[in-house]
Amino acid sequence: MRVERGVLLFTLIALAACSSSARRDANPGIGARARTLEAASMENALRGDLTRAASLQERAVAAYRSIDDVAGVAAGLNRLGNLQQSAEDRAAAERSYGEARDLARLGGASGEEAAAENNLGTLVEEGGDTQKAREHYEAALRLAHAGSARSVEAAAENNLGLLALAAGDLADAQRRFDAALAIDREIGDRAGEATRLRNLGALHRRKGSSTEAIRHLEQAHEIDRKREDVAAIALDLVSLSEVRAESRGDLARAVDERRRARDIHRLLGDREAAEHDEAVIEAWCGQLGSSAPLACVEVRRTGL
Repeated sequence: MRVERGVLLFTLIALAACSSSARRDANPGIGARARTLEAASMENALRGDLTRAASLQERAVAAYRSIDDVAGVAAGLNRLGNLQQSAEDRAAAERSYGEARDLARLGGASGEEAAAENNLGTLVEEGGDTQKAREHYEAALRLAHAGSARSVEAAAENNLGLLALAAGDLADAQRRFDAALAIDREIGDRAGEATRLRNLGALHRRKGSSTEAIRHLEQAHEIDRKREDVAAIALDLVSLSEVRAESRGDLARAVDERRRARDIHRLLGDREAAEHDEAVIEAWCGQLGSSAPLACVEVRRTGL
């Protein structure tokens, strides 16, 4: 089951000196143009064109720099770093996150410094350095608490929980995920709440409690359906299907959930995920034999 790190982007900081504020007031068109570029960057990222998205984000950062909008630069660099990280350009992502952190530190914005520390943690964790990642996450947690940056605090707790889960410290992982979930609910972050519920589902799966895992995953699924987050719905369905299949509780239902996940992966153009879904469905259908549901008939008919 996939677990999810918390990456913080487009965080806004209040660092502006009087001179930069005056320059922004004198150049409202440039700030508006930067925000338009960021919106276009996000649209391209959602379509999977990370190269175009990064190019647009770089132009937005340049626009913010031209009017000395330190807040815009720092937030834009966090966004740029995430795009670079997604494109597996780790060196560029590290530079972007590092500059965002340094700008926030100079301006005394602990919340924004925390966001950058958290993002750096996700980067080094992906590179395999869990100790360094822990240091970044713990720094992020301290700074977030000092700056009352609740969303950053939730992400850092989540990421420390993932490290605990990977290390087999299930009690600490539970404590961290529960703390993050409480913050998400306090601030009304429904996307964060669903992420935390999925991670709690993974935790209970690790404990061998399929009932609790399914309960948390179904809660996440309900939230994501209301949010109409198609990619997250696919994650929920994959996780639910795997827990049901492992527990032998309802393999026919697992097949149906995995079929729905496959259809979403096809819609999103994720061919690799869809092909994996098909292989899993075929294996489960083979186990069901004569009691296989209609979804298995469709799989066999199309030769998938």
